[in-house]
Amino acid sequence: MSDLAITGVPDGVRVPFLYFGVDNSKASYFQASERVLLIGQRLPDGTAPAGAPVQIFGNEDALFGAGSMLADMARIVRLKSGFAEMWALPLDDAAAGVAGTWTVTVDVDASALTVAGSVGIHIGGFRCAAAVLPGDEPQDIAQALADAINADSHAKVLAAADDGVITLTANHKGLTAGQIDVRVTYNGVGAPVAGVTLTVAQTQMGTENPALSAALATLADEPYKWVALPYTDALSLTTMRRFFDDQNGRWAAMRMIYGHAFSARTTDSPALLVQFGGTVNDQHLSVLGIYGTPSAPWEVAAALAAYGLVHLSDAPELSRPEQTLELPGIFAPEVPDRFDRTVRQTLYYRGIGGYTVTQEGAVRLDRLLTTYQVNGLGIADTSFLDVTTLAQLMYFIEYVNNGIATAFPRVSLKDDGNPVFPGQFAVTPGRIRTYVIGLADHLANANVIENVDRFADLLVVARDSTDPNCVNMILPPDFVNQWRIGKILVQFYNQYPATT
Repeated sequence: MSDLAITGVPDGVRVPFLYFGVDNSKASYFQASERVLLIGQRLPDGTAPAGAPVQIFGNEDALFGAGSMLADMARIVRLKSGFAEMWALPLDDAAAGVAGTWTVTVDVDASALTVAGSVGIHIGGFRCAAAVLPGDEPQDIAQALADAINADSHAKVLAAADDGVITLTANHKGLTAGQIDVRVTYNGVGAPVAGVTLTVAQTQMGTENPALSAALATLADEPYKWVALPYTDALSLTTMRRFFDDQNGRWAAMRMIYGHAFSARTTDSPALLVQFGGTVNDQHLSVLGIYGTPSAPWEVAAALAAYGLVHLSDAPELSRPEQTLELPGIFAPEVPDRFDRTVRQTLYYRGIGGYTVTQEGAVRLDRLLTTYQVNGLGIADTSFLDVTTLAQLMYFIEYVNNGIATAFPRVSLKDDGNPVFPGQFAVTPGRIRTYVIGLADHLANANVIENVDRFADLLVVARDSTDPNCVNMILPPDFVNQWRIGKILVQFYNQYPATT
């Protein structure tokens, strides 16, 4: 055995003593950095400045304004994980944007309005109601209902009443901010008292989502693994694709920050979702189609990001399929608007995720895909079909990177066949190879990869032919799959045949 080298203890020391060095390299364990990043709009009364990331500690109303897009998103994430490390990237409304507006027209049949009752409007799934008495005129009811809406600090709209008509204006300008669900009844609940009729109409669609590029640049190289993206317009999706890009973005080999974005489409019928799916092709984006939900698209995006944090962040959970997992806080579409198996099957060939609804009305994931569908030649490609594959890939890379960097932080490099003694801080390609196979064993035990023997056969670890300081590796993980489909034949008999 060669002499032992301890950092800080010089060779040749002659003073009698016991000199203890401390080496923590064998005590550390892998722990991925897991954050949820909520991208969305703030209100002017929020204290958080626009265009820079801010951490959320349960103070979302103060940071972004009560009734803001970001405050909604933070509350949804907390329903899934109260311990989430939650960050936001606040945006101001686009200067050229237009806010969505709705009218609620109140009509009264005095002869039928003979008993007291209530009227209400479901806004984003939540009902705001006001009392009605016999003799009330349309303007009385409209004003009372407008006052009730404005009294709710978390309402997504502002209300104004005039001559029996309530005008609702979205809190934010923008295309997505104007996609708020406004209806009188939800699942048969909320019908006005006899003699009163409410008629809802959207009179102005929202326009112009905020630009993302400048705000995304402020994130620098800080890790934000699960990103809730409320916008699905073409410009926003192009910007996010560049943000995560494999060549120059967060997935590039020279950056290695990674991450995944989640969005939702809540106002598209199946035909429109199929059409939309034909316009996107990004393995770092997942979109859930949930037509007819009263929940806003930013709330669904936040629920999906929370799913990523809780179920895609750590092994062995990240290798399990997502079907049956609930999205807390998301309202189910009414029965006629829910997607059956045929619709979901079609959407899954267009990169759009689907859901199911339980008897009690809970929204549960069915299958969550990435939008990646074809390779660079336009040929159908299933390599990045499911979001679980991206989660496994991120975990695998970060685990191996952490293991190698911890085991060999500052070492010299020798050819195989040369002796390596303790204290030399040297390594050979063969020793690296053995260590990597050991990491693969750990990952197999954690249910991330399988078939380690084959991994070892295909693993390549070799010194570069031109740079003697470089080791080249090819790592061939076989990721664990998910049991999503069972094909079962029931081959029945009226009577088993006699046997001899």
